[in-house]
Amino acid sequence: MKFDYTLEELYSQVKYSLENFDTVRIIDIETSISYSIEKSSEGEEGGFCLKAEGICFERFDSQNKCENCIASKCVEAGSLHTKFKRNGKHIYLIISKCIIVEGKKYAYEMICNITGIEHIGEEFDIFYQSIISRKNEELTTDHLTGIHNRKFIRERFVERITDYPNACMAVADVDFFKNINDRYGHWAGDKVLKSVARYWKKHFEDGNSFVARYGGDEFIFVCFDSSFEDFKKRVMDIYSNFRKTEILNNGKKVEFSMSIGCACLSELEEKTIERLFELADTRMYISKENRP
Repeated sequence: MKFDYTLEELYSQVKYSLENFDTVRIIDIETSISYSIEKSSEGEEGGFCLKAEGICFERFDSQNKCENCIASKCVEAGSLHTKFKRNGKHIYLIISKCIIVEGKKYAYEMICNITGIEHIGEEFDIFYQSIISRKNEELTTDHLTGIHNRKFIRERFVERITDYPNACMAVADVDFFKNINDRYGHWAGDKVLKSVARYWKKHFEDGNSFVARYGGDEFIFVCFDSSFEDFKKRVMDIYSNFRKTEILNNGKKVEFSMSIGCACLSELEEKTIERLFELADTRMYISKENRP
């Protein structure tokens, strides 16, 4: 699959795609601006240019970015994504792939109105959307603990990072987790992870705050709407009641604790989830090294 295009190649690709799709557009996910491509006016260099057509989500009579924005997802992953979308009485097939034009990444989106296809109807749409909703939930849920996974946090950041420049993150892991597995067995280790997940989900998660398992014994706590000082205080207040926790494993007490590092998007020049995680992760390891 081709990803890197010159403007001339892109013009030919769009012309070819329009033989099978109703609409083809090039989306800048940073601005949500949708472009078409056309031949430049006589006398202009280059021969072809991108022409701004409007905000991408306005195509479906929306005032906000789609909750399941495959344009953002395909550019972030550098791959191809597909979805069905209902708008009023119409059902659309949307295919989006990541392309590079003159060194910049865009989403190349092809849209087809499939309402008229005989076997597509309201019952099918409801059934299909229920499947998609369930599958999306499965993809963003950690199967061991039942809380969100890193994919969920990453997608939420892509959707909301421009709206919440003061978003905060804490990275935490279980101290000496390998020793717990080695001494008590992996089943006990799993019980520890489930205990961590239950506690933080109950005491931390709300409409603007989320808990996720990053992987292994590492967890992420994210809040979109808080000052950094309030966020740190909230995290540490919750942790103060968790500091020395224990589970029962075959009648034996297994004690464990956690190390935590906090960071805020406002501290960073490069405001990305990757840099935010790195800063919080670094502070978590400093906290672990300074543990008495």
